[in-house]
Amino acid sequence: MDEMLSHIEELLEAKNIFVRNRKQIRTRALGILMYHYDISLRKRKTILFSLKDIFHESIRKWYHKTNTIFSVRKSYTETAAVEEAKSKINGRRNILWAAIE
Repeated sequence: MDEMLSHIEELLEAKNIFVRNRKQIRTRALGILMYHYDISLRKRKTILFSLKDIFHESIRKWYHKTNTIFSVRKSYTETAAVEEAKSKINGRRNILWAAIE
């Protein structure tokens, strides 16, 4: 994790994306990584707020400024959820299937 964070820091410094440097590059890199890996807003805020006063909107903007450094694209697979329920009505056994794609 530390290597990945260091690599993102280097990329941010090399590309010179941010005009103002009010927040440390390491803090921004950590926020961008957490946003990329879909860490919950509550957890991100807890972790980053202990470092600096940072808001989730700032992290979102940082990520969208730098989303080109992540060459891995999310792939979506087709999934289906299937539920089965068994019941007896008038002594007759019934099976109900429900599927959501």
